[in-house]
Amino acid sequence: MFASLILSILAILLAYSAKKNPTKGIMVYYAIRMVIPSSARVFAFSFNTVSLSLLIICLYPILKKKYILLSQYEKGFIKAVGRLVFSLFFLSLLASVVPKFYQWSGMFQMFGTEFVPALLLMICLSTEKECKEFNSLVILSALFYGLYSIYTYIASSNPIFDFFNNSDADVVDLLEYANGRMGLTGIAVGIYNDKIACSLIGLVLFMFIISNSLIGKNKKLILSCICATATYLSTQRTGLLCLLLFVVIMLFDKNRRNIVRRNFLVLCMGVILFFSFTDNKDVINSIYSILYLFDDKMQQRLGVGGSNMELRCFQYMNGLNYLGFTNILQGCGFSFPNYYYENIWRSDIYGLDYRFAGFESFPLKILMNSGILGMISWGVFFKRVFVSFKVNRSVSSIAFYSCYMIAIILTDTSASLYLFFMLFVLKFKGQLLKEKYG
Repeated sequence: MFASLILSILAILLAYSAKKNPTKGIMVYYAIRMVIPSSARVFAFSFNTVSLSLLIICLYPILKKKYILLSQYEKGFIKAVGRLVFSLFFLSLLASVVPKFYQWSGMFQMFGTEFVPALLLMICLSTEKECKEFNSLVILSALFYGLYSIYTYIASSNPIFDFFNNSDADVVDLLEYANGRMGLTGIAVGIYNDKIACSLIGLVLFMFIISNSLIGKNKKLILSCICATATYLSTQRTGLLCLLLFVVIMLFDKNRRNIVRRNFLVLCMGVILFFSFTDNKDVINSIYSILYLFDDKMQQRLGVGGSNMELRCFQYMNGLNYLGFTNILQGCGFSFPNYYYENIWRSDIYGLDYRFAGFESFPLKILMNSGILGMISWGVFFKRVFVSFKVNRSVSSIAFYSCYMIAIILTDTSASLYLFFMLFVLKFKGQLLKEKYG
């Protein structure tokens, strides 16, 4: 009852803010996504979906007028999303395994959940003041998400998820969920109760904070340490690998505000001290295993569990065999992984099918959803997005974009794609506004 009251208040605040100022409304929506888990529901709908629908209704009268004022670079991102959705819709007409309504329902949900927030931000954010205010909100959200994720590790509980969870999502015992990887006794999961989501969100926030010139040095140091700690405590090596790769790339950024380059010696000393005073062999082996993520023999020698390259290749081969010549080009249909475990291989009865192991990588999901043509469509989309942002080709922006791409290729997007696009649009718009108004 109390949870429903809080959701109602948030919905009213969202509508009021959106009517008063479009960007403020998007900021409230962003805060909702960062604080309220997707398991919170209003009747049969996710509260995130309800809040997005409310936001669109409030902003709809002004969207056309604001869109006309956008530059060709800003419109390029919007057109790239439109072309992607159109191509996926066309491929859904050719797919025959998943029913059409099931496909279109999943596609509509994906478009709304992952892309619409960034599109609205691109259209409505129009002043440097709004950009700075949004950056301040991101700082607060990073502080909250990082500290709360660390709390879930320490306490082995997730009170926010449990409080708002009125869906069919299972409550996970975090003590049983912890796998002992990285030599850790617990696991950080964040508000989504998902270690992969916690890792990727921590990675995206870390990269945004480090690469953002509007954030002060002390705030950068504190927030980046918190987000990096949350990423580490999630025990996901992919997130840590991309985080380390981002740090290495940032060493080549000569921007005077680059704290990675300016504090390189301090960073090196910290690493040396860590290894000098850490005698936990499991921790040391797990950290070394990040550097040997693609070497299965070294992973086995270090005694580190989890997915390896052999297992990933096994999943892709099973995917290609399942598609066959009939479905290899257009795939089985959008949202096939969900449909497969609900209607073909009943995961509620049999558990996860060993052939696909939950479709744990984003490219594998694309392949099964939309085939080879779908993979080409997604590849062209990400290229077009990067090209449309060509006015912001700094080392930090390239690192931010490429490291996230590597992360989702190696694993899934897991509640992080919307955040990546929103923050990348925020970086892009901030640069455009700075150049426009000097």
